[in-house]
Amino acid sequence: GAFSNAIEPTETFINTSYTDDKVYSVWLKSTSVHGCIDSISYDVTVHPKPRARIELLEDNISCSPFEVEFVNISEGVNLTYFYEFGDGAEVETVSSDPMVHTFINLTDEIQPYMTVLTAETEFGCTHQFFQTLWVYPQVKAEFYFDPASEFCNPADVTMVNQSVNTWYYTWDFDDGST
Repeated sequence: GAFSNAIEPTETFINTSYTDDKVYSVWLKSTSVHGCIDSISYDVTVHPKPRARIELLEDNISCSPFEVEFVNISEGVNLTYFYEFGDGAEVETVSSDPMVHTFINLTDEIQPYMTVLTAETEFGCTHQFFQTLWVYPQVKAEFYFDPASEFCNPADVTMVNQSVNTWYYTWDFDDGST
């Protein structure tokens, strides 16, 4: 291991495990100007840092409403998980079961949502994983009849289209024509 002659040294202790503690023994030997010696040792326990990870079973881009299943593949022991979905919704859980969240985009632009998974151990050690999802604007089909919906035969009816975030329209008039 490392040695030091400093009065108050600083040492960085590393634990590369995601699941097990790492114990280091720190030993101090003190010697007076007269050659008198005393020593003492203490253990330093370095708790593991978890590894937060999520996996998507589908693409990371879709139409609103976009239901996403996050598969938690984090590594660690006795973890608490904090999900922040980037749309204001948050969930805290101790379960590593898959998490399902639905993203809604009511704007007229493609929206990115940064999901952050934080895994935390019982000792407060944390790690974060970031996953960006893209959600297309939600399509809303809407129309009304002008001037009304009931007429005498023959009826010339105007359908006023008020659909939102649409590019292509298909009408079905329930008379065999479209």
